[in-house]
Amino acid sequence: MFPSLKAGLHISSRQLALAVVQKRRSVTQIQTVDVLELPVDTVCPSPGHLNVPDPVRFSDAVQKLLRPHRKLRHIALCLPDLAVRAAVVATQSDSLKNADMERFIRWQMEKLFPATLANSRIAFQPIVSSRGHFL
Repeated sequence: MFPSLKAGLHISSRQLALAVVQKRRSVTQIQTVDVLELPVDTVCPSPGHLNVPDPVRFSDAVQKLLRPHRKLRHIALCLPDLAVRAAVVATQSDSLKNADMERFIRWQMEKLFPATLANSRIAFQPIVSSRGHFL
């Protein structure tokens, strides 16, 4: 109905935020921003437990936020995952075996991020460029 209207919903552990923008030619204008504070423990970012322990309570909160915006048909969703970390790590060569690479990456990541990686799954992609070897 309103093709130039775009909306984005951001979900965090403390609130839901909806931003609606409208693009007219080369200008994008913010039409509205609504923020709804969430009850404690509605969203619980965790790598090992349910992020939404009570789906009904979460659904009620989302519906409450979206109620004034019923004409919106498409909403972009932002789900920040606090359990995912990414980094580019330089290596001396690409001759490390996979197990050695994983240990090397784990060691490098533990220096970069203030969290233990004890039970974390490590995924990597070797990148060879003119500037060197990276993971």
